[in-house]
Amino acid sequence: MNIKKTLRVMCVLFLIIFMFSCPVFSEVFINEQETFAIDFPEGFAILQNDGDDSFHFRHTQLPVDTILRIYPLSRYTKASEAMDGVMKQLKAECSHQELIWRNSVCCLGTFNFNNKQNEGWAFSVELPLEKGILVLLVYTQMQFSKQLAQFQVSILDSLAIDRGSFYSPGPVTTYAYPSEGDKIQKISIAGIEIETQIGIADEEACRFVIEREYAVLSMYVQSKMRDAAWQRYYKMIYRDSYSRFRKPAFDIYNALFPLALKQNSENPDFSFVQMLLSWTQDFEYTRDRANSDFSPLPVVFANGGSDCDSRAMLLSVLLSHMNYKTMLFISPEYQHALFGIAIDGKGARLKVGDTNYLLGETTAKVALGLVPAEMSDIKKWLPMLGE
Repeated sequence: MNIKKTLRVMCVLFLIIFMFSCPVFSEVFINEQETFAIDFPEGFAILQNDGDDSFHFRHTQLPVDTILRIYPLSRYTKASEAMDGVMKQLKAECSHQELIWRNSVCCLGTFNFNNKQNEGWAFSVELPLEKGILVLLVYTQMQFSKQLAQFQVSILDSLAIDRGSFYSPGPVTTYAYPSEGDKIQKISIAGIEIETQIGIADEEACRFVIEREYAVLSMYVQSKMRDAAWQRYYKMIYRDSYSRFRKPAFDIYNALFPLALKQNSENPDFSFVQMLLSWTQDFEYTRDRANSDFSPLPVVFANGGSDCDSRAMLLSVLLSHMNYKTMLFISPEYQHALFGIAIDGKGARLKVGDTNYLLGETTAKVALGLVPAEMSDIKKWLPMLGE
Protein backbone atom coordinates (compact mmCIF):
# COMPACT_ATOMS: atom_id res chain seq x y z
CA MET A 1 0.00 0.00 0.00
CA ASN A 2 1.34 3.47 -0.90
CA ILE A 3 0.83 5.31 2.38
CA LYS A 4 1.94 8.69 1.06
CA LYS A 5 -0.43 8.52 -1.91
CA THR A 6 -3.28 7.50 0.39
CA LEU A 7 -2.67 10.55 2.58
CA ARG A 8 -2.41 12.99 -0.32
CA VAL A 9 -5.68 11.91 -1.95
CA MET A 10 -7.56 11.65 1.33
CA CYS A 11 -10.82 13.58 1.14
CA VAL A 12 -13.95 14.19 3.16
CA LEU A 13 -16.25 11.24 2.53
CA PHE A 14 -19.17 11.86 4.82
CA LEU A 15 -20.42 13.99 7.68
CA ILE A 16 -21.31 12.76 11.14
CA ILE A 17 -23.10 15.09 13.52
CA PHE A 18 -23.64 13.96 17.10
CA MET A 19 -24.36 15.04 20.66
CA PHE A 20 -22.33 14.13 23.76
CA SER A 21 -23.87 12.77 26.93
CA CYS A 22 -20.96 11.60 29.13
CA PRO A 23 -17.63 12.92 30.52
CA VAL A 24 -15.01 13.31 27.79
CA PHE A 25 -11.72 15.07 27.14
CA SER A 26 -11.83 18.73 26.15
CA GLU A 27 -8.12 19.48 26.64
CA VAL A 28 -4.78 18.02 25.66
CA PHE A 29 -4.09 14.70 27.39
CA ILE A 30 -0.63 14.57 28.99
CA ASN A 31 0.63 11.60 30.98
CA GLU A 32 2.00 12.19 34.48
CA GLN A 33 5.66 11.90 33.45
CA GLU A 34 5.00 14.31 30.57
CA THR A 35 6.67 12.00 28.06
CA PHE A 36 3.88 12.56 25.53
CA ALA A 37 0.76 14.58 24.86
CA ILE A 38 -2.20 14.06 22.51
CA ASP A 39 -4.74 16.71 21.55
CA PHE A 40 -7.65 14.34 20.97
CA PRO A 41 -10.74 15.42 19.04
CA GLU A 42 -13.47 15.98 21.61
CA GLY A 43 -15.29 12.92 22.88
CA PHE A 44 -12.55 10.53 24.00
CA ALA A 45 -12.35 8.90 27.42
CA ILE A 46 -9.89 6.51 29.03
CA LEU A 47 -11.15 2.96 28.75
CA GLN A 48 -8.17 1.38 30.50
CA ASN A 49 -4.67 2.27 31.64
CA ASP A 50 -1.79 0.44 33.26
CA GLY A 51 0.51 2.82 35.06
CA ASP A 52 1.86 5.76 33.08
CA ASP A 53 3.02 3.85 30.02
CA SER A 54 -0.07 2.03 28.76
CA PHE A 55 -3.38 3.64 27.81
CA HIS A 56 -6.51 2.60 25.94
CA PHE A 57 -8.79 5.46 24.86
CA ARG A 58 -12.22 5.09 23.23
CA HIS A 59 -14.49 7.65 21.68
CA THR A 60 -17.87 7.83 23.38
CA GLN A 61 -19.90 8.20 20.18
CA LEU A 62 -17.73 7.02 17.30
CA PRO A 63 -16.25 3.52 16.76
CA VAL A 64 -12.65 4.73 17.20
CA ASP A 65 -10.10 3.32 19.65
CA THR A 66 -6.63 4.62 20.45
CA ILE A 67 -3.98 2.53 22.19
CA LEU A 68 -0.72 4.03 23.36
CA ARG A 69 2.15 2.13 24.95
CA ILE A 70 5.70 3.00 25.88
CA TYR A 71 8.25 0.21 25.74
CA PRO A 72 11.69 0.36 27.40
CA LEU A 73 14.76 0.40 25.16
CA SER A 74 15.75 -2.88 26.76
CA ARG A 75 12.85 -4.49 24.88
CA TYR A 76 12.97 -2.68 21.54
CA THR A 77 15.95 -0.71 20.24
CA LYS A 78 14.29 1.17 17.37
CA ALA A 79 10.87 2.32 16.23
CA SER A 80 10.42 -0.17 13.40
CA GLU A 81 11.30 -3.05 15.70
CA ALA A 82 8.65 -1.91 18.19
CA MET A 83 6.11 -1.58 15.40
CA ASP A 84 6.82 -5.11 14.17
CA GLY A 85 6.67 -6.48 17.71
CA VAL A 86 3.28 -4.95 18.43
CA MET A 87 1.86 -6.13 15.12
CA LYS A 88 3.07 -9.64 15.87
CA GLN A 89 1.27 -9.56 19.21
CA LEU A 90 -1.93 -8.46 17.48
CA LYS A 91 -1.47 -11.00 14.69
CA ALA A 92 -2.00 -8.04 12.40
CA GLU A 93 -1.12 -7.34 8.79
CA CYS A 94 0.86 -4.13 8.56
CA SER A 95 2.47 -1.94 5.91
CA HIS A 96 4.80 0.75 7.24
CA GLN A 97 7.45 3.23 6.18
CA GLU A 98 10.20 5.05 8.05
CA LEU A 99 10.42 8.84 8.35
CA ILE A 100 12.35 11.45 10.29
CA TRP A 101 10.29 13.43 12.79
CA ARG A 102 11.57 15.47 15.72
CA ASN A 103 15.11 14.38 14.78
CA SER A 104 14.21 10.74 15.33
CA VAL A 105 13.75 7.79 12.98
CA CYS A 106 10.05 6.91 13.24
CA CYS A 107 7.68 4.41 11.69
CA LEU A 108 4.24 5.16 10.18
CA GLY A 109 1.90 2.55 8.78
CA THR A 110 -1.56 1.11 8.27
CA PHE A 111 -2.69 -2.19 9.74
CA ASN A 112 -5.62 -4.56 10.08
CA PHE A 113 -6.30 -7.32 12.59
CA ASN A 114 -9.00 -9.54 14.03
CA ASN A 115 -9.53 -11.24 10.66
CA LYS A 116 -9.67 -7.83 8.98
CA GLN A 117 -12.61 -6.74 11.12
CA ASN A 118 -10.57 -3.77 12.37
CA GLU A 119 -8.32 -1.41 10.45
CA GLY A 120 -6.34 1.66 11.34
CA TRP A 121 -3.10 3.64 11.52
CA ALA A 122 0.02 3.04 13.57
CA PHE A 123 2.98 5.22 14.55
CA SER A 124 6.10 4.51 16.60
CA VAL A 125 8.89 6.83 17.74
CA GLU A 126 11.81 6.77 20.14
CA LEU A 127 11.16 9.27 22.91
CA PRO A 128 13.75 11.93 23.82
CA LEU A 129 16.25 11.32 26.65
CA GLU A 130 16.07 7.54 26.10
CA LYS A 131 12.68 7.31 27.80
CA GLY A 132 11.62 4.41 25.60
CA ILE A 133 9.76 3.83 22.37
CA LEU A 134 6.18 5.00 22.03
CA VAL A 135 3.74 3.05 19.86
CA LEU A 136 0.43 4.69 18.98
CA LEU A 137 -2.43 2.75 17.37
CA VAL A 138 -5.68 4.28 16.11
CA TYR A 139 -8.30 1.99 14.60
CA THR A 140 -11.96 1.43 13.83
CA GLN A 141 -14.21 -1.24 12.42
CA MET A 142 -13.43 -2.11 8.81
CA GLN A 143 -16.74 -0.79 7.47
CA PHE A 144 -15.97 2.69 8.88
CA SER A 145 -12.30 2.79 7.94
CA LYS A 146 -12.53 5.10 4.92
CA GLN A 147 -15.17 7.34 6.43
CA LEU A 148 -13.13 7.89 9.60
CA ALA A 149 -9.68 8.08 8.00
CA GLN A 150 -9.41 11.86 8.43
CA PHE A 151 -10.44 11.57 12.06
CA GLN A 152 -7.84 8.87 12.78
CA VAL A 153 -5.00 10.68 11.03
CA SER A 154 -5.83 13.84 12.96
CA ILE A 155 -5.21 11.95 16.21
CA LEU A 156 -1.78 10.76 15.04
CA ASP A 157 -0.84 14.24 13.90
CA SER A 158 -1.75 15.70 17.31
CA LEU A 159 0.95 13.69 19.10
CA ALA A 160 3.67 15.64 20.90
CA ILE A 161 6.81 14.13 22.44
CA ASP A 162 8.64 17.34 23.38
CA ARG A 163 7.92 21.06 23.67
CA GLY A 164 8.90 21.69 20.06
CA SER A 165 6.22 19.25 18.87
CA PHE A 166 3.54 21.80 19.78
CA TYR A 167 5.05 24.22 17.25
CA SER A 168 5.83 21.96 14.30
CA PRO A 169 3.94 19.78 11.81
CA GLY A 170 2.75 16.42 13.11
CA PRO A 171 4.33 13.12 12.01
CA VAL A 172 1.74 12.31 9.35
CA THR A 173 1.99 15.69 7.60
CA THR A 174 5.78 15.54 7.88
CA TYR A 175 5.76 12.20 6.08
CA ALA A 176 3.20 13.12 3.42
CA TYR A 177 4.77 16.50 2.61
CA PRO A 178 8.53 16.37 3.18
CA SER A 179 10.62 19.47 2.58
CA GLU A 180 11.25 20.31 -1.07
CA GLY A 181 13.52 23.23 -0.28
CA ASP A 182 12.67 26.93 -0.11
CA LYS A 183 11.54 29.54 -2.60
CA ILE A 184 12.04 33.30 -2.60
CA GLN A 185 9.05 35.35 -1.44
CA LYS A 186 8.99 39.14 -1.76
CA ILE A 187 6.57 41.27 0.22
CA SER A 188 6.12 44.99 0.86
CA ILE A 189 5.24 46.34 4.31
CA ALA A 190 5.10 50.06 5.19
CA GLY A 191 6.81 50.86 1.90
CA ILE A 192 9.77 48.59 2.64
CA GLU A 193 10.53 45.73 0.28
CA ILE A 194 11.41 42.53 2.14
CA GLU A 195 12.85 39.41 0.55
CA THR A 196 12.48 36.19 2.51
CA GLN A 197 12.01 32.47 1.96
CA ILE A 198 9.20 29.99 2.47
CA GLY A 199 8.99 26.25 1.87
CA ILE A 200 8.03 25.08 -1.61
CA ALA A 201 5.75 22.37 -0.21
CA ASP A 202 4.31 24.48 2.61
CA GLU A 203 1.13 25.62 0.84
CA GLU A 204 0.09 22.10 -0.14
CA ALA A 205 0.93 20.74 3.31
CA CYS A 206 -1.03 23.49 5.05
CA ARG A 207 -4.02 22.90 2.81
CA PHE A 208 -3.91 19.18 3.64
CA VAL A 209 -4.06 19.97 7.37
CA ILE A 210 -6.79 22.60 7.01
CA GLU A 211 -9.15 20.39 5.01
CA ARG A 212 -8.50 17.39 7.25
CA GLU A 213 -9.17 19.35 10.41
CA TYR A 214 -12.23 20.97 8.87
CA ALA A 215 -13.58 17.46 8.21
CA VAL A 216 -13.10 16.69 11.91
CA LEU A 217 -14.61 20.01 13.01
CA SER A 218 -17.66 19.47 10.79
CA MET A 219 -18.58 16.43 12.86
CA TYR A 220 -19.25 18.67 15.86
CA VAL A 221 -21.64 21.16 14.25
CA GLN A 222 -24.49 20.40 16.67
CA SER A 223 -22.36 19.09 19.53
CA LYS A 224 -22.28 20.69 22.96
CA MET A 225 -18.51 20.63 22.53
CA ARG A 226 -18.60 22.67 19.33
CA ASP A 227 -16.56 25.53 20.78
CA ALA A 228 -13.86 23.19 22.09
CA ALA A 229 -13.75 21.45 18.70
CA TRP A 230 -13.41 24.84 17.03
CA GLN A 231 -10.49 25.71 19.31
CA ARG A 232 -8.78 22.45 18.43
CA TYR A 233 -9.26 23.17 14.72
CA TYR A 234 -7.37 26.44 14.96
CA LYS A 235 -4.72 25.03 17.29
CA MET A 236 -3.94 22.24 14.84
CA ILE A 237 -3.55 24.76 12.00
CA TYR A 238 -1.40 27.01 14.19
CA ARG A 239 0.82 24.09 15.19
CA ASP A 240 1.37 23.04 11.58
CA SER A 241 2.05 26.56 10.34
CA TYR A 242 4.25 27.92 13.11
CA SER A 243 7.68 26.60 12.15
CA ARG A 244 7.07 27.37 8.48
CA PHE A 245 7.28 31.11 9.24
CA ARG A 246 10.46 31.24 11.32
CA LYS A 247 12.54 32.78 8.51
CA PRO A 248 9.86 35.27 7.33
CA ALA A 249 9.30 36.47 10.91
CA PHE A 250 13.05 37.01 11.38
CA ASP A 251 13.37 38.96 8.15
CA ILE A 252 10.30 41.11 8.79
CA TYR A 253 11.43 42.05 12.29
CA ASN A 254 14.93 43.00 11.16
CA ALA A 255 13.56 45.10 8.31
CA LEU A 256 10.80 46.95 10.17
CA PHE A 257 11.58 47.30 13.86
CA PRO A 258 14.31 49.94 13.34
CA LEU A 259 11.67 52.03 11.53
CA ALA A 260 9.22 51.51 14.40
CA LEU A 261 11.86 52.78 16.83
CA LYS A 262 12.24 55.97 14.80
CA GLN A 263 8.48 56.49 14.56
CA ASN A 264 7.71 55.88 18.22
CA SER A 265 10.67 55.57 20.57
CA GLU A 266 8.39 55.38 23.63
CA ASN A 267 6.26 52.51 22.31
CA PRO A 268 7.92 50.98 19.22
CA ASP A 269 5.95 47.75 19.67
CA PHE A 270 2.69 49.56 18.93
CA SER A 271 4.07 51.14 15.74
CA PHE A 272 5.60 47.85 14.64
CA VAL A 273 2.39 45.85 15.10
CA GLN A 274 0.42 48.63 13.39
CA MET A 275 2.64 48.23 10.31
CA LEU A 276 1.85 44.52 10.11
CA LEU A 277 -1.83 45.06 10.77
CA SER A 278 -2.07 47.67 7.99
CA TRP A 279 -0.28 45.26 5.67
CA THR A 280 -2.90 42.54 6.20
CA GLN A 281 -5.75 45.05 5.85
CA ASP A 282 -4.65 45.61 2.25
CA PHE A 283 -4.86 41.92 1.34
CA GLU A 284 -7.36 40.74 -1.24
CA TYR A 285 -10.56 39.64 0.52
CA THR A 286 -11.88 36.25 -0.59
CA ARG A 287 -14.14 33.54 0.85
CA ASP A 288 -14.49 29.85 0.02
CA ARG A 289 -17.69 28.81 1.74
CA ALA A 290 -17.85 25.54 -0.19
CA ASN A 291 -14.83 24.20 1.72
CA SER A 292 -13.08 25.11 4.97
CA ASP A 293 -13.24 28.87 4.26
CA PHE A 294 -9.71 29.24 5.67
CA SER A 295 -6.75 30.12 3.46
CA PRO A 296 -3.39 28.37 3.94
CA LEU A 297 -1.06 30.85 5.61
CA PRO A 298 1.56 30.69 2.82
CA VAL A 299 -1.21 31.85 0.45
CA VAL A 300 -2.21 34.65 2.81
CA PHE A 301 1.43 35.70 3.24
CA ALA A 302 1.77 36.13 -0.52
CA ASN A 303 -1.56 38.05 -0.64
CA GLY A 304 -3.22 35.27 -2.57
CA GLY A 305 -6.65 35.97 -1.07
CA SER A 306 -7.85 35.58 2.51
CA ASP A 307 -10.50 36.18 5.13
CA CYS A 308 -10.41 37.61 8.66
CA ASP A 309 -9.48 34.44 10.58
CA SER A 310 -6.61 33.43 8.27
CA ARG A 311 -5.19 36.98 8.41
CA ALA A 312 -5.46 37.07 12.19
CA MET A 313 -3.80 33.65 12.38
CA LEU A 314 -0.93 34.83 10.17
CA LEU A 315 -0.29 37.80 12.46
CA SER A 316 -0.45 35.51 15.51
CA VAL A 317 2.14 33.16 14.04
CA LEU A 318 4.54 35.85 12.81
CA LEU A 319 4.46 37.93 15.99
CA SER A 320 4.74 34.89 18.24
CA HIS A 321 8.07 34.18 16.58
CA MET A 322 9.10 37.69 17.65
CA ASN A 323 8.32 36.90 21.32
CA TYR A 324 4.99 38.72 21.44
CA LYS A 325 2.06 37.05 23.17
CA THR A 326 -0.76 36.77 20.65
CA MET A 327 -4.29 35.44 20.36
CA LEU A 328 -6.93 34.67 17.74
CA PHE A 329 -10.49 35.55 18.73
CA ILE A 330 -13.55 34.14 16.97
CA SER A 331 -17.21 35.11 17.33
CA PRO A 332 -19.88 32.68 16.05
CA GLU A 333 -22.54 35.36 16.53
CA TYR A 334 -20.65 38.06 14.65
CA GLN A 335 -19.16 35.57 12.17
CA HIS A 336 -15.88 37.42 12.43
CA ALA A 337 -12.32 37.08 13.75
CA LEU A 338 -9.99 39.50 15.50
CA PHE A 339 -6.29 39.49 16.21
CA GLY A 340 -5.06 40.08 19.76
CA ILE A 341 -1.63 41.04 21.09
CA ALA A 342 -0.37 41.72 24.61
CA ILE A 343 1.30 45.13 24.24
CA ASP A 344 0.78 48.62 25.64
CA GLY A 345 -1.55 50.93 23.77
CA LYS A 346 -4.98 52.47 23.85
CA GLY A 347 -8.00 50.69 22.44
CA ALA A 348 -10.36 47.75 22.74
CA ARG A 349 -9.09 44.72 24.66
CA LEU A 350 -10.14 41.21 25.57
CA LYS A 351 -8.78 39.38 28.61
CA VAL A 352 -7.80 35.70 28.60
CA GLY A 353 -6.56 34.44 31.96
CA ASP A 354 -4.28 37.14 33.30
CA THR A 355 -3.46 38.57 29.89
CA ASN A 356 -5.10 41.58 28.27
CA TYR A 357 -4.97 41.54 24.49
CA LEU A 358 -5.15 44.71 22.42
CA LEU A 359 -7.41 43.94 19.45
CA GLY A 360 -6.73 44.33 15.75
CA GLU A 361 -9.27 44.37 12.92
CA THR A 362 -7.72 42.79 9.82
CA THR A 363 -10.36 43.48 7.15
CA ALA A 364 -11.08 47.21 7.60
CA LYS A 365 -8.63 50.10 7.39
CA VAL A 366 -8.71 51.10 11.05
CA ALA A 367 -5.98 51.58 13.62
CA LEU A 368 -4.82 48.94 16.08
CA GLY A 369 -7.21 48.90 19.03
CA LEU A 370 -10.31 49.91 17.07
CA VAL A 371 -13.09 47.39 16.43
CA PRO A 372 -16.65 47.86 15.09
CA ALA A 373 -19.00 49.15 17.78
CA GLU A 374 -21.61 46.56 16.81
CA MET A 375 -19.10 43.79 17.68
CA SER A 376 -18.02 45.11 21.08
CA ASP A 377 -19.81 42.59 23.33
CA ILE A 378 -16.86 40.76 24.93
CA LYS A 379 -19.05 37.79 25.90
CA LYS A 380 -19.45 36.88 22.23
CA TRP A 381 -15.75 36.39 21.53
CA LEU A 382 -13.90 33.10 22.06
CA PRO A 383 -10.09 32.71 22.39
CA MET A 384 -8.90 30.05 19.98
CA LEU A 385 -5.21 29.41 20.68
CA GLY A 386 -5.10 28.82 24.42
CA GLU A 387 -2.52 30.31 26.77
